[in-house]
Amino acid sequence: NLMNIPYVVTLNHFMEDTDEEINLLKKLLSSYQKDLVINNVYLEGGKGALELADAVLKLENHEMKYLYNDQNTLKEKIEIICKQCFHARSVVYSETALEKIRDAQKLPSMPICIAKTQYSISDDPKKLGYPKDYEITVKDIRVYNGAGFITVYLGSIMTMPGLSKSPAALSIDVKDDKIVNIY
Repeated sequence: NLMNIPYVVTLNHFMEDTDEEINLLKKLLSSYQKDLVINNVYLEGGKGALELADAVLKLENHEMKYLYNDQNTLKEKIEIICKQCFHARSVVYSETALEKIRDAQKLPSMPICIAKTQYSISDDPKKLGYPKDYEITVKDIRVYNGAGFITVYLGSIMTMPGLSKSPAALSIDVKDDKIVNIY
């Protein structure tokens, strides 16, 4: 556990889940000395999460170990996370990212949040499983000064998926003192 954070492994149980699948997962987890907590929220609502809630409450208090500290530069923070968490060999930066990093260095130190594909621990959705020793690309960064953090964008990532070319919000209007076209 890289950051010394205690955790519970849980399975959102669905009717289609077979005993064979659940037992296979339990066996795999036992090799890591972890138990599987089944939660039945889908079938039972909040009552189905009571076992999970109890397991979380029983976690020991641990002091979290941070990967970087406030004194690290923005590039150092990015490289520490990319190498230690994502197992990248090296980090390359687009010109846009480098320019924004130079500007961000003038600001007070802030924690970073890394946005990447959900399909892989890398920046490439085709690198499935547990890739190691690859090159990871920082395409862009955005400073959220009010919130107090910086988001680092790896690879090609869509940040607002699902919007159509003409969102329904464009049709909302006020006519005769009433809001119209809210769906």
